[in-house]
Amino acid sequence: RRVLIRTLLVALTISAMYFPLYWNKDGGLAQPARAVHSLISPDPRDAASDLYRVQEDANLKLNIKEGGLLGRGFGVPIDYALPIVNLRSIDPLIAYIPHNGVYYILMRMGILGGVVFWSVLAFGIIAGCRLARSVEPELAVVGALLACAMVGYAFEGSLDQGFFFYRIAFITGALLGLTEAAHRICRVDAGRIGALLPKPSAPAAT
Repeated sequence: RRVLIRTLLVALTISAMYFPLYWNKDGGLAQPARAVHSLISPDPRDAASDLYRVQEDANLKLNIKEGGLLGRGFGVPIDYALPIVNLRSIDPLIAYIPHNGVYYILMRMGILGGVVFWSVLAFGIIAGCRLARSVEPELAVVGALLACAMVGYAFEGSLDQGFFFYRIAFITGALLGLTEAAHRICRVDAGRIGALLPKPSAPAAT
């Protein structure tokens, strides 16, 4: 906890200097500040992008209703029945893969698929938090990393096609497997320690 508090204080100190310096600038280094700026005071480009997301979400909700319990399946074009700007000439995949990954999962796999998907993420967070309490620092770091990564994965998926990118899925799967391996190491170590402890002696016969 002390490490987390110190890290938070350092992050707040850096942020207090970073955001005023890069608030109105462009470039790769200014992107985090620009992202926050676009939420508070979007420029015309960001406002148009926000409007597109709202229109896209409205169309996705309509597709989710049409897909029913099992969804529309993969490889089926999104039915953009409601008014929206056509971006297929710029991004052909937008006809199949929207920005909002939460609606994307529900549209493709239905409510049942959504329950399974979010259950996997929830189990990953729980497993990571449990491992983070390990007395072994190396294993605890793995658990903390997985818990944070799963939360970040959920945010990325909900905002900008994060559930579609296979590279992110590969990394997430590797972290899940690494955490399971770490849990098994903890169980083996606990068994060895239990075997070395002296067993209670049987009570003397009277």
